[in-house]
Amino acid sequence: MKRIVKISLILFIMICITGNVHAMTTCGVDINILSTEVIPNDKLIVEIKLSNVQTDSGIDMFQATLSYDDTLTLEKMEGLNNWKTPKSGSSYNPANGVLILDKSGSAESDEEILKLTFKVEENASQNVRIALSDARVSDGDCLTRLDDKEISVNVKNETPATPTQTPEQTPNTTPEQTPNQTPNTKPEQTPNQTPNTKPNQTPGTNSSTSGNKDTDTPVKKIPSVISEDPLPKAGDMNAILLIAIGILIIISGIFYIRFRNINK
Repeated sequence: MKRIVKISLILFIMICITGNVHAMTTCGVDINILSTEVIPNDKLIVEIKLSNVQTDSGIDMFQATLSYDDTLTLEKMEGLNNWKTPKSGSSYNPANGVLILDKSGSAESDEEILKLTFKVEENASQNVRIALSDARVSDGDCLTRLDDKEISVNVKNETPATPTQTPEQTPNTTPEQTPNQTPNTKPEQTPNQTPNTKPNQTPGTNSSTSGNKDTDTPVKKIPSVISEDPLPKAGDMNAILLIAIGILIIISGIFYIRFRNINK
């Protein structure tokens, strides 16, 4: 009888222990960056993500130690997907980098839990490092240790391009060289024009040089006091007189004939 009671107690204890046993939670942690290359004074954004999550009851707590280079300055932390943002002095210790996040609810699949914003300092080296160590997650019953994670980001030290200064074009002050033109010192040869030494003989005027031969010495022309308008020729005057006489004869004849006819 006592043996049966002992066996029953042992079975009952085994059933109770078996009912509380569940699958162990496993997952990993990743550090993702939005850009693999940054420049000094630039922003570097990092996201912490739970990956390869395998759990029955879900994950509701994350703990890790954050470390990064001195040439990075942590400016902002922001919880994602209902994970609470760590607060400096309570859930985040800047002195040792320990941070703790908890979630309203539980994570049952891969998801981003935290976003970090860094500023790259002016004196940043060629590569900057960000790491998570001593990472753990909890499903409410036990803690699961995660592998350490570290990334390196390339810093591109770009020297600002100096604008190329084009030399100013100074106007050419040197006068253009024109071919030397030697002035012609020889007087122009004009055809010899022998002035007419004969004075114009105006009717009714006597020239003091009348009858002299032409010489090379020019003779000054004596202005004439008589009008230079042409005088009618003698032949023209005779013709005019004859015409006038003929007209008078004709008129006289007409008057004579009329006078005779009146006296009849």
